[in-house]
Amino acid sequence: MKKNDLAQRAVCTLLLISFLLLTINLLLPPRIRIPFWLLSPNLTKKETVIPDGLRVDFVGKEGKITLALDKNYATVLKTLDKDGNCILEKYCDENGNPVVTADGYSAIRSEYDKYGHLVKKEYLDRGMNLTVWNQGYATVLYTYNESDQVETELYFDQNMQPAKSTSKRYGVRHEYGADGKEAVVMNLDADGSLISGTNEYVIVKKTYTPGGKLHTVMYYDENENPFKLSNGAYGYLYENGRTTCLDSSGNRTFAIKFFLHRSTIFVMLAGCILIVLILISGRLVNCLILIVYCAFIAYMTVLERLQGSAALFLTLPQNAYLMLNNNGFIKNIWLFVPLGAIMYKLFLMWEIIAIPIAVTLAIETAQIVFGIGAFELLDLIANTAGGAIGIAGCYVLEPIIHNILCTNRHTS
Repeated sequence: MKKNDLAQRAVCTLLLISFLLLTINLLLPPRIRIPFWLLSPNLTKKETVIPDGLRVDFVGKEGKITLALDKNYATVLKTLDKDGNCILEKYCDENGNPVVTADGYSAIRSEYDKYGHLVKKEYLDRGMNLTVWNQGYATVLYTYNESDQVETELYFDQNMQPAKSTSKRYGVRHEYGADGKEAVVMNLDADGSLISGTNEYVIVKKTYTPGGKLHTVMYYDENENPFKLSNGAYGYLYENGRTTCLDSSGNRTFAIKFFLHRSTIFVMLAGCILIVLILISGRLVNCLILIVYCAFIAYMTVLERLQGSAALFLTLPQNAYLMLNNNGFIKNIWLFVPLGAIMYKLFLMWEIIAIPIAVTLAIETAQIVFGIGAFELLDLIANTAGGAIGIAGCYVLEPIIHNILCTNRHTS
């Protein structure tokens, strides 16, 4: 074996092992996920009274202020008014410098009425200017009912113009049951009325167990007809720590998209099995696999998607942990691993890495053109990485599987 070939196989093997370890790490509970010593569940919160407020620090075992990677901040500085209400929260790193949290803002400014009700919440950047955070708006205005419960929430951008959130609504109205728990949530349009005339759910109804825990959530259109979500479910049942999809009648059902979006283990195993199948198959079979696979990709990413708001998300998570320990990011990588493997098996050349990139660009462009999603830089990176890992997997595993098959033939 030539030195260059040996070096390439070593690099590809290292890439495969690193990715498998990263996936396994993601499957672990957050408390023991590496680097567990830098994650908020394993850090201690220390509160200190300061002039006009309170300081909350994440502290490590040695008593040192530590940046919690899953939150992307180490310290919260809270300014309190004379009634003890928090009117300003600033998020800082271990050196006291402003940071952008995992949710996409650096500070929160709040206003209260004379009854102590929170009536306005503003999300701010490092310079204390209004910013649109991960949910798609910069300001929330609240109103209350006679029982002092939040009745409406309305969303606005930096210029106080109505803003459509990532949940495809400009605000929500809440209704409560006799037990005081939220029973109905209604999605509002820019003028404060119920959303109508769009392919979106408008009403959400909730039920609770006798013990007060959330039991079911069902989705409806503006006419209160059952509404089918993009993942195939009409609602969810929460029972014994598990989430089960419900059909239009409220009965248990199986939704393939819901299952795949939540089951990292299955996606991982399916990817590994598919790579082996690709490696042992001939050109014709691989062409058929490619056709079926592309249809599946279209189904998962474009087809049967709800109409939404087209948007560009060209920013990346605030640190490497937030990106590499994101379920969606890792599953998007696994989703495109078979594509890289098929392309390499069919064409036997490294340049086919351009194909996963082109497919991703087509998907992301279609989502924003047809208003069924957003163009996300993170998806482009994940899918390209998936193609590269698929190519590396083929390059490393093909001679191994070939030798195994040849050995078995000679033995038999």
